Amino acid sequence: MAVAANATPEQAPYADAYSDAAIQSLMDSLDEKEDHLQSIPMPKEDYNAIHEPVTKLKDNIQEFSEQENIYGPEPETWEHYAARQAAVEASMDAVYKAYHDDVPEGIKKSYLDEAVHTTREANEFWRKEFAKLLEKDQRMEQEMNAMRSQMAELQRTAKQQGFTEEQLAQSMVLAMTLLENSKAAREAAHKEKHPATARLFQDARQAVHECYQGIVGIPHKAKTAILNKAFHLADTAIQSIAGVFDKGISFLAKRKQAIAQMSPLYEQKMEAVPQQEPPKREEVAAQKTEAEEEQQNEPEKQQPEPEKDGPQEAAEMEKTDAAEKEPSEESEKKEQKAGSSPEVQKILQEADEAMKNLDYDKFYENHQKFQALAYNYNHNTKGMRDKLPDAERKFLSSLVNWEGKIFVLTAPSAPNYSKHDVLQKAEMELKHVAKECLMNNMLQADVVDYINKYAPSAGIAKEGSPYSKVNLGEKIVQEAMKDPQVQKATQQTNNAERQR
Repeated sequence: MAVAANATPEQAPYADAYSDAAIQSLMDSLDEKEDHLQSIPMPKEDYNAIHEPVTKLKDNIQEFSEQENIYGPEPETWEHYAARQAAVEASMDAVYKAYHDDVPEGIKKSYLDEAVHTTREANEFWRKEFAKLLEKDQRMEQEMNAMRSQMAELQRTAKQQGFTEEQLAQSMVLAMTLLENSKAAREAAHKEKHPATARLFQDARQAVHECYQGIVGIPHKAKTAILNKAFHLADTAIQSIAGVFDKGISFLAKRKQAIAQMSPLYEQKMEAVPQQEPPKREEVAAQKTEAEEEQQNEPEKQQPEPEKDGPQEAAEMEKTDAAEKEPSEESEKKEQKAGSSPEVQKILQEADEAMKNLDYDKFYENHQKFQALAYNYNHNTKGMRDKLPDAERKFLSSLVNWEGKIFVLTAPSAPNYSKHDVLQKAEMELKHVAKECLMNNMLQADVVDYINKYAPSAGIAKEGSPYSKVNLGEKIVQEAMKDPQVQKATQQTNNAERQR
C-alpha cells in the first residue's frame, strides 16, 4: 500500500490508495507465469484454456484500477483480492510443474482444471466488485433524489399552510447547496477520471449518505407538525434539517481543501470543480419570495399565530410518527433499489434473501473468538497444540493459515451484500481447508466434525430457516470431494490400503 508521507489529519483518509506499482506487479507476475507455461512442451489447446481466463483477469485488474479514478480508492477490495492472486499463481505453478515433469495426462488435466477454476473464481470476484461500484453511484443518486423530493414536498406543504418561516428558507438553501456541490463532484469525477476528483466524489457520496441518514423521517415530521399547526415542533424539526445539511457542506468543503493541498495537480483539479457557498442567514431573510409578498398584501392569508404545544398535541405527533414509521422504512428500501441495473438488483436481492436466514452478528462474534483461538494456537499458549490429536492439529493449522491469509471482517452494520460476500469468502476458504486436509489423508468424518466445531460460519443459520437443515461440514466436504486432486489422492490412499 502506498502511504502519503506527512499526511495531515484531513488528508489521512486518502493515504490508502493502492499504488500503480503494486497493480503493475500483479500484472507482471501473471505475465511471468504465462511465460513459464509457454516455455515448456504444452499442447496449444491446454495453454489456451488457461490463457483466456488469465487474460481476462489482467483486463479486470487494469479496468478496476481505472475505475478507482472515478469512484475513489478501494483498498479493501485489493486486500480481499490478494489471496485470490496468490491462489491463481500457485495453481499456474502447479500446472507448470506437472507439464514440465511430464506426469500422467490425468494428473496434468486435474491441475489444469484447478488453475482454470481458480482463475475464473478471481474473475467472478471482480465482476461483483464492479457491480458494487455501480451500486454506490446509483445509491448516491437515489439518496439525492429522495432528499430533493422530501424537501420539495415540505416546502409545498409550508406554502399551502402559510408557513414561511426564515428557518425553512435557510434549510432549503443549505439542502440545495449540498446537493449541487455533490452533483458537481460526481460529474467532475466521471469527466476527469483523476485520483483527485475521484476522492472528492468518494467524499461526496459519504456526505450525501450521512445527510440522507441524518434527515430520515424529519421532513415528514415537520410536514405533519405544520398540518397540525404545531409550529414550534415544525421549527425544531426544520432547524435539525438545516444543521444536518450545514454539517455536510462543511465536511465536503474541508475534504476539497485537503485534496487540493496534496499536490499542485490535485489543486488544479479541485479548482475545476465548482462549489457553491450557501448565502448567510441575513441574505436569506432579505430575499422575499412571491408567496411572502402576496401574503403581506392579503391579510386574510397571513400565517396563523403559533399555538402553544400541549400534551395532547405532542401525543398526536407521536401517534402519527409511530403509525407512519414502518411504511417510511419500506419506501426507503424501495428508493434504494429503484434505478439499479438488473445485474445489481439481482446481487442485492440474493444477498437480502440469504441474510434473512443467517445470523451475521453470531458469525462476527464467532470470528472474534476464533481469532483469539488462532493466536493461542500459533503461540502454543499453555501447550495447547501438544494437547490436541494429530488430526485436529492438522485441521487447525490449515484453518488458521487460510483465515489469516485473506479475511477482513465486515461490520454487522454493513449492507447485506457486503456481509453476504464475507460469508461466501468464508465458505470458499473452508473448501480450501477441507481439500488440504483430505489430501493429507484425514478421514472425511473428522473434517466434517472439525468444520462444525471450529469454523466461525458454522451454526449461524436461524432456527427454522432452510439453512438450519444444512450440515456445513458435510456440505463443504462433499464439495471438496469433487476436486480431481482430492479424488486422486483418495484413490491412491484406498489402493495403498488394499495392498496392505
